[in-house]
Amino acid sequence: MDMTLFVRKKSLEKIIYTCSINFYSY
Repeated sequence: MDMTLFVRKKSLEKIIYTCSINFYSY
């Protein structure tokens, strides 16, 4: 598996997770 793709996917999931936390906190 390509590591750069894996890291990018993980960072994207983290961004989505953070955005959803910020969204639901309002």
